[in-house]
Amino acid sequence: MASADDPGNPALTSFTISTKRGFVLEETNGFRADVLQPGKNLQGEVWITRKGGFSGGREYAFGLRGDDGIFKLIDTRQLLMRNRPVRVRFFTKVEPGLHVAFLQLRDAKARVVMQEVPLCVRAPNIPEPISPGVDKYASILPPRRLQRIYVRIGSDVQAVRYTMRIPYVGPPLISTRSMPGFRWGIVGGAFVSIQPPAGKEPIDAFHNVGPLQEF
Repeated sequence: MASADDPGNPALTSFTISTKRGFVLEETNGFRADVLQPGKNLQGEVWITRKGGFSGGREYAFGLRGDDGIFKLIDTRQLLMRNRPVRVRFFTKVEPGLHVAFLQLRDAKARVVMQEVPLCVRAPNIPEPISPGVDKYASILPPRRLQRIYVRIGSDVQAVRYTMRIPYVGPPLISTRSMPGFRWGIVGGAFVSIQPPAGKEPIDAFHNVGPLQEF
């Protein structure tokens, strides 16, 4: 990164990130948006201000890291003047769940990444109507994965029930699981033990995957 700084300027290159509220730029650490209805296109933007470094303009290229395919950059290259905010736009087709990517600021001449800006967009999962006024959200978690499901629970919701069906794979030191109002594993520094269901056959005894449990 040293090659991307002005050797004659003791103030190293740094950046501030802002988003616009009305007509005012507010400094932040990234972009975040909650969308109530998935499936729609959302255009977002961040404003980047370069501090220190070269006194004149410096060209930067923008890219994405960790994107799951829903973020697309509109601006991919900009000349950043010192202390002058520059807008970087992007759009996303909002899908259910939490989506995070990192906007990379790459010094075009030195070819090094100088900063990463988190972009976060969240939309509720699409429910299955069960009866008038009753919706069901369902998701299948792949093995050895962590998954967060975004469920809209507004002030008009009267009651919520959570159900988890998961194989028994051993004591809490081996497996932990949680959902709102329930946690099995280490709670308050102590182990909470649940025995395998009696009278049920293991799903895969060879790989130590026990019978299915329901919480």
